[in-house]
Amino acid sequence: GGTAEHAPDAFMLSTTPPTADPGALLPVTSGAREFSCQGHTSGTSRSQQTEHASPSNTTLMLSNIPNRMKDDDVRAYLEEHGLSGTYDGVHTPCDKGTKRNRGYSFVNFNAVGDRRFAMLILPGTQFRGTESLKTTQVRVANNPFRPRAAKMD
Repeated sequence: GGTAEHAPDAFMLSTTPPTADPGALLPVTSGAREFSCQGHTSGTSRSQQTEHASPSNTTLMLSNIPNRMKDDDVRAYLEEHGLSGTYDGVHTPCDKGTKRNRGYSFVNFNAVGDRRFAMLILPGTQFRGTESLKTTQVRVANNPFRPRAAKMD
């Protein structure tokens, strides 16, 4: 598991109804199956910051992240950088075999302004609590990520 040099060809959410399982499998265009890295772990150069063709896209792709980071670690990273309350979803694709992320995570922000602010402050930063020297790269995701609604019992 190294870093992702480029975005996957497409990122799609399942069209099936939401399940109570937060690690539910999500289809990807390659036909492979993956799931979101849930939970929290224990303990570069700036990316090009260009606008996507759709200026209303509120999803960022954070790449070059340490491969042991999980969704909760990405949330903690966002909080450390003053982004609390500015996003509504995090998806960190995880390899089923290694249980490690694929070097990138998607974050959906509440508004374009929040996404733009994140693009100003996150590139070149590092995740705390790791020995990794990787610096985060940030760009607008090719496809918007829409978090699944939590299933209410």
